[in-house]
Amino acid sequence: EFKRKKDKDFAISIRLLHSHCLEHFFSILFASMQGYDAINVWLLLYTPKDLRELIRKTQSEIPFFRKFSDVKPNWESILNKIHFGLDFFNSFSKEVILKTVIELADRFNSETYFLEYNSIKHSLRNKFGSFQIEIGPLENKVKINGGDYGSTFRKIERLSKNNKYHLSTSKIFSQWNPDRLFSEIQILSLLISNIKSFLIAINCKEPHKIEFKLPKTEFLKDYQNLPDPELISGKLERWSISPNYKLIDKNELLKIIQEEFPGLFKQEYDI
Repeated sequence: EFKRKKDKDFAISIRLLHSHCLEHFFSILFASMQGYDAINVWLLLYTPKDLRELIRKTQSEIPFFRKFSDVKPNWESILNKIHFGLDFFNSFSKEVILKTVIELADRFNSETYFLEYNSIKHSLRNKFGSFQIEIGPLENKVKINGGDYGSTFRKIERLSKNNKYHLSTSKIFSQWNPDRLFSEIQILSLLISNIKSFLIAINCKEPHKIEFKLPKTEFLKDYQNLPDPELISGKLERWSISPNYKLIDKNELLKIIQEEFPGLFKQEYDI
């Protein structure tokens, strides 16, 4: 349990670092395919919306601008190009890394993920800790929480389709496992290092010694056994039920409303 503010800040920082690594990975990955000879310019061109659109196209194998005619719009083809098509890692490693990139792309491309990312970046919009529910009487409560690690943030909801100023918010609760975040940060760091090696090799006129790195098999096996992050969206309100409550049907409810508020049921509003 996190009781000190600095411990909570540290946990949120891990989540933020993971998000930064993810954004940088997709930025430099696509930039290496679209503008390897002007990488700094292309990195500055991308907005989060641009990255999400490129991810969407890659996930669906929809063509987009690439400087390499032999690269297909899918993750396996792009990653093979980055590694020069070298078969230097076994099929298990390749399978896990490819699956991880696909899963991270799905996560990065989701609206809920971006809401949390922006909320953490802007600090005051985010609160450490996931959802918590208390059930039962005061003297014998049962507490249920979403986990020790997570954050709570808000999403805008439109109350009217015809009026853009009729707005409300609902809470979204995220859960994440720090061990999984650390593992994914390591995988992303190695892939970013490999992309840099690719860029050195393809841009430098003189021969250079480059190195490609991949996680060890034992590390990947441990990573596979870690729980997936979950994002839960919904409204939780504070409410209670009397022990002697009873259910009523809609006709009985309408009768009670008519008796309590007769002015609502004039002839012109007769239902």
